Amino acid sequence: MKSLSTRPAEALIAQFYDDKLPAGVYNQQTLENWAKQASKEDLAALYLNKEDLLSKKAGDITTEFYPKKLEMGGLAFDLTYHFEPGSPRDGVTLTIPLMLLNQVNAGRTEWLVPGMLKEKALLLVKSLPQKVRRHCVPVPQFAEKFAQAHFDSKLYDKPLLERLRDFVASETPARPLLSDFRIESLPPHHFMNFKLVDEHGRQLDMQRSLSSLKAEWGRKAQESFKSSDVVEQVRAQVGGAPMSSTPSVTGKAPAAPANTPTTSSPSAFGDKPITDWSFGSLPDMLEIKRGGQTFFGYPALKDMGDHCIVEVFDEEDIARKVHLDGVLRLFNIALKEPLKYLTKNLLDFQKVAMLYMPLGSSEELQQQWIKLTLMRSALAAGLPTTQEEFSSKAQEARSRMNLIAQEIGKILLIILNEYNVLNKKLQALSKSFPECVADIQNQLNWLLPKGFLLKKPWEQLAHYPRYLKAAQIRLERVRNSIDRDKQLMKDVMDLQLHWVRASSQLKGQEDESLAQFAWQLQELRVSLFAQELRTPMPVSVKRLQKAWETMARRQQ
Repeated sequence: MKSLSTRPAEALIAQFYDDKLPAGVYNQQTLENWAKQASKEDLAALYLNKEDLLSKKAGDITTEFYPKKLEMGGLAFDLTYHFEPGSPRDGVTLTIPLMLLNQVNAGRTEWLVPGMLKEKALLLVKSLPQKVRRHCVPVPQFAEKFAQAHFDSKLYDKPLLERLRDFVASETPARPLLSDFRIESLPPHHFMNFKLVDEHGRQLDMQRSLSSLKAEWGRKAQESFKSSDVVEQVRAQVGGAPMSSTPSVTGKAPAAPANTPTTSSPSAFGDKPITDWSFGSLPDMLEIKRGGQTFFGYPALKDMGDHCIVEVFDEEDIARKVHLDGVLRLFNIALKEPLKYLTKNLLDFQKVAMLYMPLGSSEELQQQWIKLTLMRSALAAGLPTTQEEFSSKAQEARSRMNLIAQEIGKILLIILNEYNVLNKKLQALSKSFPECVADIQNQLNWLLPKGFLLKKPWEQLAHYPRYLKAAQIRLERVRNSIDRDKQLMKDVMDLQLHWVRASSQLKGQEDESLAQFAWQLQELRVSLFAQELRTPMPVSVKRLQKAWETMARRQQ
């Protein structure tokens, strides 16, 4: 059986003693018990000499367990190792060219390298609560079993903690949550060290937090990616212009979406401003090769105000958001005249704008209203990918815009009327019932943030009048039942705290199950504070507690 230890030198030593000691020896106590009964020959065999360290077998272990490259998503990054406890470089260091920073997968780096997996798994299992950990004894052997089962890097598609949680659940009766692992208790060398370098290999930064590194350098990485000669070649290919001999660029990548073309062949436009869909289609992903390195670019239409350009991004999520705005800009241009008429004739605009004043200006309201109208008119069935689809959707939008804009105006008027009634009651009771008022104000901040028409799902806006009416009823009743209100508020806040913590860990990323849970919390408020308004589905504190527990086990 292969032994997985922490670093090259330690791996050799661990393998040596793994061969010499029986399987039942896994800690100091079992070693002492074995030593009392061991023969002189067995004890003498425990002395490690220079020849053992320099053996061919030891060299094979080093190469296998401590690779010089780490591959992820078609990219290959250099790895270096350093054994010096307390040093910033202790452990394994991944060298990242600035241009590729945003393409580094944080989940993959949690696994480190095979030679360091066993000890990291061992310490993570040790960090579990005793009621869970007792099912994993002896812990060293359990960690060894996990490491052996996950020696293949193809299994690193999930973050390490998720795999370890699932492994504990499959091997024992325990059902741990991710929050049960105290990852903060691990020593620094069990976290990948990241060395960021410029195009000349000069160090720009080095730290163990990839999220912090991306927060500080992510924008410069994107600028580096976009300003490189590679992107110029991508633009030339997407535009159909002649390409130079290097680097090579193809419109197909491993595991790319089905509609990623082998080569892109839209009609040429180069860097000219784009004002209509006359360029065929854009590939979803571009595989780029330069200097022996492979990475990916995601092309998108970028809105420049009165036209678009093709831009290439190193992050798919960002490309998707930019592309949406770019497509909407083309629809704005194609539907310029009907949109101009609609803007001047929005239903009850002056009345709605007056009610909207506490939330923003009339100009902001108008922009949201028109953009939402365009999105619901032209993009209800998804983004166009060809000139034919674009033309068809533009024609459909032309015939539907007025009706959809009126529908938006009607729901806006109802929401803002209820909001203003609630606002007056909040101001009147702010001194008498500060806790209740503060809680409702926080609820409003979430329901009606700046630009809420575009930030919140259209389907949920229909429920807003009920949510706001429920808050009004709550304020009417708190006068006579403040203790009851405090208890119900505590029930909501206990559940909401779970959601807040989980959402903060996403760092801006979207999660459908958490989004649905947030709307269930709004329904719970209706059920608790204004039951007569009813909810679309049964909802209670116990139901949401159970839903959260199920979700936490599956996703945390």
